[in-house]
Amino acid sequence: MNYDNRFWQLVRRRTIMLSGPINGGIQEDITQAIVFLNSESADPIKFLLDSEGGSANHSLLIFDAIVHSEASVNGLIMGKAHSGAFIISQAFKRRIAYPHATFLIHGPSLDGLRSDQENLATKINFRKYLHTKMLDTIAQRSGQPMKKLRACSKVECYFDAEEALRLNFIDEIVQPPQ
Repeated sequence: MNYDNRFWQLVRRRTIMLSGPINGGIQEDITQAIVFLNSESADPIKFLLDSEGGSANHSLLIFDAIVHSEASVNGLIMGKAHSGAFIISQAFKRRIAYPHATFLIHGPSLDGLRSDQENLATKINFRKYLHTKMLDTIAQRSGQPMKKLRACSKVECYFDAEEALRLNFIDEIVQPPQ
């Protein structure tokens, strides 16, 4: 069974899973799934997240689809919510994590840029703009001061689930059944 079949089988159960890098294809699938589920009903959508991130632009498009969903989208961070996946996690109505989930905030990557590009400064400024929008999103949802988030983004800041809960990046840590 390929990825497409598994993804849409979960969607039929009102569950979306993002596992792996964030790119244009994944963003399109997730956006289409949210639109489809909203056309079916306003029942809540479960979103399973385990990603090291990827494209900032595609991460923000997924964020927008979740925030504008008529159905509430509740997220479970199963493993990693790193980079763009961290931003996506802030869109969930309810943010829940497994005890060993990890979180990462960092500054913008300049991968794919060449020093001989005529519009290099424009591309760098756009990435800075996207980064500021992402930090603002985190600040609004978590209540963390922008100054602290900017300082954190200058280095790679990792958080375990306990620290993410303390910083209001998540709402709850799921405990195993007794």
